[in-house]
Amino acid sequence: MSEKDKHLKRNILIDEPATADSFNGQGHDRTAAALASAISEFDDQDRAIGLDGPWGSGKSSVVEIARGKLQAQGNSIDYRFFTYDIWKSQGAAFRRSFLEHFLDWAHTEFPRKKSRLEEVEKKVKGKTRTIDTNNRNILDWYGILVIAFLPFLPLYYFWSKSVFDGYAETDSETSFLGSAPFVMLIVFLIGTLAWAGVRFSKSRGLDDKLSFKEAMSQTLLISSKQYEDQRVTQHIRETDPNDFEFQKVCREVLSIIQTPKSRVVIILDNIDRLPREEIMDHWAMARAVFTSGGAPLERAQNGVVTVILPYDRHLIEAALDRKKNSPETAKAKEANHTKEMAISSLSSRELFSKTFDEVLFVAPPVMSNSREFFLEKVAQALPELKGNEGLFRVYSVFNKMLQGSGGTATPRQIIGYINELSSLYVLHDGMFSLPTIAVYIAYRDHLEHTPSYLSDP
Repeated sequence: MSEKDKHLKRNILIDEPATADSFNGQGHDRTAAALASAISEFDDQDRAIGLDGPWGSGKSSVVEIARGKLQAQGNSIDYRFFTYDIWKSQGAAFRRSFLEHFLDWAHTEFPRKKSRLEEVEKKVKGKTRTIDTNNRNILDWYGILVIAFLPFLPLYYFWSKSVFDGYAETDSETSFLGSAPFVMLIVFLIGTLAWAGVRFSKSRGLDDKLSFKEAMSQTLLISSKQYEDQRVTQHIRETDPNDFEFQKVCREVLSIIQTPKSRVVIILDNIDRLPREEIMDHWAMARAVFTSGGAPLERAQNGVVTVILPYDRHLIEAALDRKKNSPETAKAKEANHTKEMAISSLSSRELFSKTFDEVLFVAPPVMSNSREFFLEKVAQALPELKGNEGLFRVYSVFNKMLQGSGGTATPRQIIGYINELSSLYVLHDGMFSLPTIAVYIAYRDHLEHTPSYLSDP
C-alpha cells in the first residue's frame, strides 16, 4: 500500500430512515405529527393509513419520526412497529410469509407470550392429522388348524415309524402306501390344495384378483400378519391459507401480544417496488391484513389492526390501468400525463379512499439547504478530504443531472450519488479530482456505450 493510499479513507453512507427532519421545510416533521395523531386516534378500531409519495420522498423517514413522536408523548401506551417488506418477500406465498415473519417478530418483542404464540405457530405450519392404528396377529382357519396340530407332529412321526417298521418285520405284501399314517398325509396335502382353491375362487370377483400360485403362497404362509399399536401424526402444509384463515390467525396473534397498554402498528412496505404486473395482486392480498371483506370475524379483545401502507400513487394507478387495459393504453396515459398540465381527477383517487381511512401525502423534502446537506455527506464519506475547493462544481454537476431528468434532489439520491463519487475517487487513488469524476458520472452511460466518444475533438 502506498503512502497515498493510507490517506484515502472512505466511509460508505447508509441510506437509513431518518429519525428527525433535518431540512428547512420541515415537511416530514409535520406529516409525521399527523401520522402519530392518526395512530393514536385509531387506537381501538381497525384502521388503515396510506402514505402516498414517490420513491425517495422519505416515507420510511416519516414513519420513524412518527414512532419517535409517539414515544415522546409520554402516554401510557407502548407502540411497537412491525415492518413487513413485500418487495424482499417477492415470489413467496404472501399470507404464509407474512404470518411467519409476524410470529418470528412477536417471539422477539414479546418473549413472555412464547407458549401461546407457539400454539398459533402450529396452525401456521399446517393442519395436523393423527391416525391411531390398533391391530393384532391374525391367522385364517387353515393357519389355526396347522398351529393346533403342531404339538402332535412328534406323535405322528413315531406312529408312522412303528407302522412302517411293522410292515417290514412281517414282510407283509400289503404296502405302507395304504396305511392310515400315509392316508392322513395325503388328506392333509389335498386339504391344503383345496384351501388354496377356495382362496383363488373367492378372489375372482375382486379387483385385486389372485393367481392360483399367489393363492397357494398365501395359504402356505398361513396368512399371518404382524401388527402393533401405533399412532401416526401427519402435518399437512398448505401453500397459502385462504383469506378467512389468514385474518383469523392474524387477529389471534394480535389478541395475544396486544394489551390496553401495548399496541402493534403493522407497516406493509415497498409494495410499489414490485414489478407492475404483480402490484395489484399484492395490493389485494395486503388489504386482507386490515379488511375482512364483509365476513363477520369474531374479534377477540385487543385484536384490532392498525396498518400503514406506503405507496407511490402513480405507480399503483399505472399498474391498475395496465391490468384493466392493454399495455399500449397504459403507456399512452402515462405519456399524456407527462406532456399535459391538467386538473387531477377525483375518480383516480377512489381506489385509495375506499382502501384507507386516512391518506397522508409525503412530498419530497423542499431541500432549500440541499447544498449544505450535500457537503455534509461528502465530508462524512471522505473525512480526510482537504478543503472544499471544487465541491461546488461537483454539486453543480449533480444539480444539472437532476434538471436533465426533471427531478428534485432527495436524500436518497444525494447519498447514492456521493457513494458512487467517493468509490471512484478512492478506487483510482485520488489521481482524478472530484469535479472530473462528477463529469464522468454525468456522461458515464454514454461513454460506456460509445467509448470512441472520448477521441472526438
